[in-house]
Amino acid sequence: MGILEPQRLWMMLNELAGRLGVQVRLERLEDGEGFAVRGGLCRVGGQPVAIVDQRLAPAGRARQLAAALAGLELEGVSMVPALREFIRQQQPGSNLE
Repeated sequence: MGILEPQRLWMMLNELAGRLGVQVRLERLEDGEGFAVRGGLCRVGGQPVAIVDQRLAPAGRARQLAAALAGLELEGVSMVPALREFIRQQQPGSNLE
């Protein structure tokens, strides 16, 4: 499997998040005066939640969710190689796009 379409990536990432016990929430994230709001992974009531900006197109949503999941332990988690590579590319400090 080669490059995945954005909508397919989004669906696969959501499925992976569910298997990892991460709730995915689409929220309208608005920047404020003097600060920028970004999605990411947090804990709400002790449960991991990935916040993704609903205003983004599927490709942007997929990148934001992949970046959130990249911080989790994914070694040994079953997924197609193209999805694993996409998540790896979203890790902070990765200059692969």
